[in-house]
Amino acid sequence: MVNNYPPFEFVDEKTSELQGIDIDLAKRLGEVIGIEIKFNPTSEFTQLVPSVQTGRADMGLSGTLDKPERQGSVDFVDYFKTGTQFVAPEASELTDHASLCGKTVVTGSGTSYPDEIEKISAEVCTGGDKIKVLSVQPVLSVMLQQVKIGRADAAFWATDSTNYELSKNSDKFKLVGEAIFTGKLYGASVNKDLPELRDVIQKGLQAMVEDGSYSEILKKWGQEAGAVDQISINKGVA
Repeated sequence: MVNNYPPFEFVDEKTSELQGIDIDLAKRLGEVIGIEIKFNPTSEFTQLVPSVQTGRADMGLSGTLDKPERQGSVDFVDYFKTGTQFVAPEASELTDHASLCGKTVVTGSGTSYPDEIEKISAEVCTGGDKIKVLSVQPVLSVMLQQVKIGRADAAFWATDSTNYELSKNSDKFKLVGEAIFTGKLYGASVNKDLPELRDVIQKGLQAMVEDGSYSEILKKWGQEAGAVDQISINKGVA
């Protein structure tokens, strides 16, 4: 898992311990299925799927989008629904997606978000300059800093992580246009050669949905809007 993706996982500054939604879910999952889950954090998001493919990790759990093109490499046990959104300083004149044409938007490298921005740009910037993409380390605080110093006009990131970060940030930002929800799901990645493990994880998470511990964890982190009723496999459409 990536060690700096709040509220899913991040290092507590006071205790130096990992905490977040995925940490709590994994700990509870271990209790439900009777397996001790050990955490192996990485600073590189791009290493998550390869780590599972090569057997360096049995499961990847780090707010990873279940995308059809990724399903050819690993299986996904889907446990959270999410969207994306643009944010800009509150004083900005940006108002909607079309107002971003010709502007620079910062997002995370190694993610699907640069491609998504390009698709949005193709849809709304039909008569003018396209939205320019600045890719940096996939950490929202880094992106917002790029906006603050003027290297970018807005940031583009997941709704859940963005809302959490802005609730903790003393600087004032606003949503530019509507948030985008198109069936995106976060999934725990599992080696395709381990269908038994995949099914155990799915059943364990479903048991957590039914016993209420799943919803309690999401509520703890203010992310009830991302809850799903059914833990599915490879149902992502992003």
